[in-house]
Amino acid sequence: MKIEGKTIPAPQNIKRREAYLLTHADKLPKTYVQAQLLKIAMIRTTKRLRWETPARKQSAQEREERMKETAKNFEVVQPKKTFFSRVKNMFKSQRGN
Repeated sequence: MKIEGKTIPAPQNIKRREAYLLTHADKLPKTYVQAQLLKIAMIRTTKRLRWETPARKQSAQEREERMKETAKNFEVVQPKKTFFSRVKNMFKSQRGN
């Protein structure tokens, strides 16, 4: 099967095959892409293969941006001073003398 003059890499080239399927997912049948990615995932889990994919890099960048945006909305809240903590601090201050 050829898309834009390029054939799908062989199943032995798992990394290249996965990258190709992810980049050309819109031009291939949906069920075919899902089945192939599932096969690749099974091979990766059995052989414990890991590598960075373009999708992971983008999601990490987007996640960092979202974290920065949400961090602006939150404020640091100091714990409320209770009676017990005040008494504890009084004894701590007496120990220093």
